[in-house]
Amino acid sequence: MERIPEQMGYLIMTMDGAVISSGGDLENNEKIADIISKTISTSKSLYVPDEQFQNMSKNPCFQN
Repeated sequence: MERIPEQMGYLIMTMDGAVISSGGDLENNEKIADIISKTISTSKSLYVPDEQFQNMSKNPCFQN
């Protein structure tokens, strides 16, 4: 995963938001993991009739 061009890092998380593996600028970044976990949990509770999500954002931007 660390050889993907232009990536800032990666997080592999469990369903409850625990970090299993990480690398790059996101290595051991529990704050970003928590933000991602909460964002996904919130989006699961949204009701959007007759629409499907393709993705949450093409260019997510997180600041510390």
